[in-house]
Amino acid sequence: MAANATGGVVTGAILGTWALWFTVGQQIRGHDERIDDLREDNRRWFRDRDAALHRELHRLEQQRAHAGVTSAGIAARAEEVVKRIALHEYRDEISAKRRRYRELATAEGWTHAKLRKRRSRTLTRFELTDDQRTVLAHWRSIPAPGWPHRPITDDPTDPRLEPDLRRFESEGDPDPAG
Repeated sequence: MAANATGGVVTGAILGTWALWFTVGQQIRGHDERIDDLREDNRRWFRDRDAALHRELHRLEQQRAHAGVTSAGIAARAEEVVKRIALHEYRDEISAKRRRYRELATAEGWTHAKLRKRRSRTLTRFELTDDQRTVLAHWRSIPAPGWPHRPITDDPTDPRLEPDLRRFESEGDPDPAG
């Protein structure tokens, strides 16, 4: 009778452990899928927002041409306004995505870390691509008459205002396990 009781306890422990690892594995898969979704949404957002910015710049150029305005200074000021708006939107958009990533990353505990290590499957970091960094560099500069480019004024993503955002742009979000 004692052997039956011991066998039941051992079987219960094995099944409980298996259920825990199965559940953790499902959570890891779900977190990875949501992070992939964030990265895809970010790629689409940059593509679409950059296209909208270029359409707006083209519209402004056509408007100036129709009105007979040829001043490079007026063109630069108009471009600066449009790019500043895009940078505001970027700051807010990427902040929301980074918060969502942080929620997913911090939802994982030591069992997730252990299973990830066992499966050699690290948590994907949320970071910008080189193409996205190039877009941001374009948004942050204005052609200046007689000069190649100058930075926009009142950049809402200026490193003095948003040091963490600028660190993220170059390094991505840190691995929460590291």
